[in-house]
Amino acid sequence: MYPSDLDHEECTALVALLRHVARADGSITDAETDELQELGLEIGGKRFIHAWHWAAEHASSAQAALDYAAEHVAREEARELIVTMLTDLAGIDDLDEAEHEIVAKVRLMWGLYPLR
Repeated sequence: MYPSDLDHEECTALVALLRHVARADGSITDAETDELQELGLEIGGKRFIHAWHWAAEHASSAQAALDYAAEHVAREEARELIVTMLTDLAGIDDLDEAEHEIVAKVRLMWGLYPLR
């Protein structure tokens, strides 16, 4: 599955969660910005921007983004892709505890635990 394969709700959930992971440590680094721009191209620029603005207005807290994802992402392959993308974004710079917490909550919510 690719980011462009996500339906509207899955894409919105992904972007809302990405937004909170990127901002979890108080700022979005240059590396995170570059990664978000690449993801935006993969998803589709207008689609990504629309979801980013929706998230700013309707999922302004990490919990609101988690709640939206819990309600709107049912497909297992979409869940796995979202977790992978969140983990990749969180690992771009030094993993911050707040970033880790969001990714861990998503993993727990969907029962997707990292392989050891």
